[in-house]
Amino acid sequence: MSKIEINCDSVIVGAGTAGLEAYKVASTKGLCILVESGPLGTTAQRTGDTPLTLLIEAGRCARELYNIKRHGVNFLGEYQLDSSGVMNALRSVRARATTEVLSFMYRIPEGQRIIGKASFVDENTLQVDDEYLIHFKTAVIATGTYAQVPYQLQNLKGVLTTDNLFEEDRLPKAVAIIGAGACGLELGQALCNLGVEVAVFGMGRLWQFTDDAVIPVALQMLQDSFSLIIDSTITAIEETKNGRLAIYYLDENRYENYLEVDNVISTSIRPPKIQSLNLRQIGIELDNQGFIKVDKRTMQTSLAHIFAAGDVAGLAFNTQVARLTGEVAGLNARNFPVIKHSFINPKMSLTLTDPGLAVLGLSLDEMKERARGGRPFVCSEVTLDGGRFRILRKEGGIIRMYTDLESHQLLGCELCSTEAEHLAHLINLCISKRLTVEEIAKIPCYHPCIEEAIPKAARAALKSLRRKSTNYVN
Repeated sequence: MSKIEINCDSVIVGAGTAGLEAYKVASTKGLCILVESGPLGTTAQRTGDTPLTLLIEAGRCARELYNIKRHGVNFLGEYQLDSSGVMNALRSVRARATTEVLSFMYRIPEGQRIIGKASFVDENTLQVDDEYLIHFKTAVIATGTYAQVPYQLQNLKGVLTTDNLFEEDRLPKAVAIIGAGACGLELGQALCNLGVEVAVFGMGRLWQFTDDAVIPVALQMLQDSFSLIIDSTITAIEETKNGRLAIYYLDENRYENYLEVDNVISTSIRPPKIQSLNLRQIGIELDNQGFIKVDKRTMQTSLAHIFAAGDVAGLAFNTQVARLTGEVAGLNARNFPVIKHSFINPKMSLTLTDPGLAVLGLSLDEMKERARGGRPFVCSEVTLDGGRFRILRKEGGIIRMYTDLESHQLLGCELCSTEAEHLAHLINLCISKRLTVEEIAKIPCYHPCIEEAIPKAARAALKSLRRKSTNYVN
């Protein structure tokens, strides 16, 4: 059977958040083809940010029923938490979000959207199943990542990932979550708040933190709300006679422990979805984790006319980053060989736990590496134990700022705080605008509010700078 051949200006491989954004831009000039292997609807909407955030919000609502006692409010009678309707409520909201994506997809002319498995024949030809050959001038790869179950768990029943967790009818009674990244922490706390027995296992340092002043604060605050076992080694997982899963592990003191759960949820591995694309064969370079190497300013791969965007390039597993990188890739694919360099935003990593964790701009390890090149800096910190934090009964967080000694610009920050997303976005704005700590210290904030902590932290940085300068003079 002969294949249908199509000649186009650009082809977008993947109809997730990054791919759709790239298509919107690239399709404004010339013929643009969108290829998706399915299922339709972005990963973020189906199994990522949207359902996870809905679960987090349900958990927070449940948690506040217990927290109100701190404010002197009590129930007159006993109450029991019934979370049996959470998954159905979650899916009903998710369906509305997914419908919006599908609505856009179906507005694309039928000949310009192709559903099928794509593979590159050469650097200017894409094959879709055995039906289409697409000849293109430029391409954007935005196939994203997928949840993978570790090899040692693949033959066990009751092992879930975020790809299938949100299709369950009800929440499990007891789970172990393998992976203490943002997803594992958020999922673990949300499920615990909803009455599920939870243990989250990490394999080393907490999340992305590199600052040893922040790690113990964050660890203690998180462990107050759910079981978080960071420095652990799982020695065995096996099925029990009653259909559950038994987990044997060594804790931080190297003592062996035993835990029995209904399900194990794997959140630790998300490889790029590139298995069938034949990228190496056409000369596209991958990093040591298998993600596509790109110029972060242009989204160009090692082949100048082929771009990559979103999770498949390993930039950040975040919807907004996927959208921005998709826009840059689509723009440069449309205008190639004219290439536009995008503004590189400071790194912002964030969890929606309570307390929230954030790494903004340069981490402490990155600042130390910078200092080894002859650019000294100062560290400063404030503890979050007054004002709005006291009112909320959520004291105990910490902000650590890293300030350039010469320019006094804020370059990085690691923090742990309730409602951390509000602090994180404002601090990230300060970094992107290259503000000095003198300027940040003068930011007016309403009292009492969470944001007051930022000028307070800047004033602490100024004190550290003065002490450092005095030491240099002496």
